[in-house]
Amino acid sequence: MIKVKYSLTNLKKMLKRLFLLSLLLSIISFNYGQDSYDLFNQGNSYYEQNKYDSAKNCYYQLYQANIISKELFLNLGNSYFKLDSLPNAILFYEKGLKIAPGDIDLTHNLQYCNTLLKDKNTIKKSILISEMIYSFLGKSPNYWAYSSMILLFCSCLLFLFYRISSDFKWKKINFYSAIVVLVLFGFTVLLSAISKSKINE
Repeated sequence: MIKVKYSLTNLKKMLKRLFLLSLLLSIISFNYGQDSYDLFNQGNSYYEQNKYDSAKNCYYQLYQANIISKELFLNLGNSYFKLDSLPNAILFYEKGLKIAPGDIDLTHNLQYCNTLLKDKNTIKKSILISEMIYSFLGKSPNYWAYSSMILLFCSCLLFLFYRISSDFKWKKINFYSAIVVLVLFGFTVLLSAISKSKINE
């Protein structure tokens, strides 16, 4: 009988402690949840005011606190998109699609970002090609003049070899080589004139 009383008092104490602990945890989690909710709303407010960096910081704090939600990932992706950080926007849209597959907003935004990323790469490639062409064609008039003189000398030399060669095969090689070098000579004279006219503009 005494044993039963003893175990009942222990059980009551343990239940009382569990109740207090659960009450404390619920208060903490409510406050934490309330803080998270307030931070999310603050991020939304910043986003509506076009303060995308501040909005991104609010959302990112929630992400670092291990808050997982489709809306959070969508808003983070949108903030990064507005800050022109497409790789980060794509990352968070993909994270959102992992927890909400087939979501229309996330899918649309992800496809749009991927399209923009492809377009940016195309623009970068075309800029690179035009820079290479400009660096090739943008040489000084003296550069092209010296090149044309060297090519003219080579063409004359090849023509001379053509005249003195007795073998038909070498005559043919020297003749066609002289013609090719002569065409290149004309091309360099033209480029020299173009670059000189650009300097005079």
